[in-house]
Amino acid sequence: MPTVLLSNARTAGRRWLGAFLLAGLAGCGSAHPTKAPPSYGQRVDAVCLQVHQALAALPKPTSARELSSYLRRGVTLSRPYFGRLEAVRAPAAQTALSRQAVFLSRREVDLTAMLADALDRTGNPRLAIRRLAPEFDRVTSAENQSWRMLGAPECGKGATGDSGAGVPS
Repeated sequence: MPTVLLSNARTAGRRWLGAFLLAGLAGCGSAHPTKAPPSYGQRVDAVCLQVHQALAALPKPTSARELSSYLRRGVTLSRPYFGRLEAVRAPAAQTALSRQAVFLSRREVDLTAMLADALDRTGNPRLAIRRLAPEFDRVTSAENQSWRMLGAPECGKGATGDSGAGVPS
């Protein structure tokens, strides 16, 4: 009889220990689930969100005379972010599209600088914008599409943080 009790106690103890270990192992990772690393689109979107927030914080021009300096401040503020965008490594399958998107973003900022120059020369915002609008439209359309294809909707909003051409009207 004592052998049977001892055997039953050992079996119960093993079952208890086994159940305890299984419960512990089953809970491994579930108490602190690991998050997937951010995608390329999420990482570049974080950079774009920062520049869009910085641009949104600039005081808006209240007259045509202030427009040129407003655009120049935006250009100056935007340019350092390109290095940060380029530092985010795209997956091999997206490298070419990523380079294109950054190139087009740079082109949009270059066009904004050209617009500021044109405003200084002409003093006429409508004329300056009209001359550059076709190029702005072409570049920003391709830029926004590229970023969206990369899964970066914030970057796809353009320099103004919306889907517009990045030129105040």
